[in-house]
Amino acid sequence: MSSLTGKESSRHLKTEPPNLMKTIDSAGYAHVKVPISYDEFESLSRQLGAIVYRTDLHITDGRKSVVYKSEEIGFHMDNPNVHIIGWYCVRQDESDGSSMLVDTCDIERYLSPSEMAILQTIDLKCPHPLLHDPDAGKEAFFLTPLLSWKHSVPQIYFADWLLLDSYDEKQANALDKFKDYLRQKQERGLITVRLKEKEGLFINNRRLLHGRGQIGRNSSRLIRRVWITDPQDKW
Repeated sequence: MSSLTGKESSRHLKTEPPNLMKTIDSAGYAHVKVPISYDEFESLSRQLGAIVYRTDLHITDGRKSVVYKSEEIGFHMDNPNVHIIGWYCVRQDESDGSSMLVDTCDIERYLSPSEMAILQTIDLKCPHPLLHDPDAGKEAFFLTPLLSWKHSVPQIYFADWLLLDSYDEKQANALDKFKDYLRQKQERGLITVRLKEKEGLFINNRRLLHGRGQIGRNSSRLIRRVWITDPQDKW
């Protein structure tokens, strides 16, 4: 478990999070266990990059996105232009509400170079952050590859429900191999983080998939999410 706890974290919190970015770079995520205010969470977030989007995640009748529903949320990545996702727990679900994470850091050990090359040709849909509004009946997507590279590091983007309707035979075979890899990771390397009130969680959005199990229909769970971009990247 990659976490920041104890007196050292509390002492440095108002200035610079001790090894926060280093922890995310190493483990793919960081669980801030020392209780912090939301203002302190935002301060930590701004030290990791530029906050480009904020969302309050809670069950809301009439909303169409799964993030506002009690049902299970499958493993996925958010918008590929987002480097880091941060979550702050205002109220947790009474029974669970854990975040489930799958780390793809070892993908090159499972897929061959030729399969990795094919993954770069597999496009998925991505909801446009400004134009896509399912509550208003508006759909707007752009295409982005399942795999790209940045500084020789694999950058993954995946959500099963955003796959295109069809792919050619080589792409379909490589995609099956990738899905099998994810299944094995879920079975053998699943990371579970149940945030407590006033705790925070940050993940590398291009390395870790995230999901959530079903919660109660009347759950009072309230999580505040921020999308953080690398200042050098376009949004």
